[in-house]
Amino acid sequence: MFRPLDDRVIVEAESVKNTTESGLIIPEEILGNTRYGKVVSVGTDKELQELVKVGDVVFYDKAMGTPLTDSRTGRQYVLLYRRDVQGFQED
Repeated sequence: MFRPLDDRVIVEAESVKNTTESGLIIPEEILGNTRYGKVVSVGTDKELQELVKVGDVVFYDKAMGTPLTDSRTGRQYVLLYRRDVQGFQED
């Protein structure tokens, strides 16, 4: 597993559905730029650790972050700076 430093978080990227249940393909322009994912690891910054917890769902722009792939599992992750996180999902 990856471990971020400083003000970074690692998010397991959620796949974006681009087809409807009936099979219609939704163009990328319609889907928008916002992506979301579950936080799997938080950096060493103390303030960040108070704001973001493992398991939180965060929103970010698809152009932000560094894509990572776990070579053992093939899972897709995104390494984000704190400033790249646009918001959180609250229960």
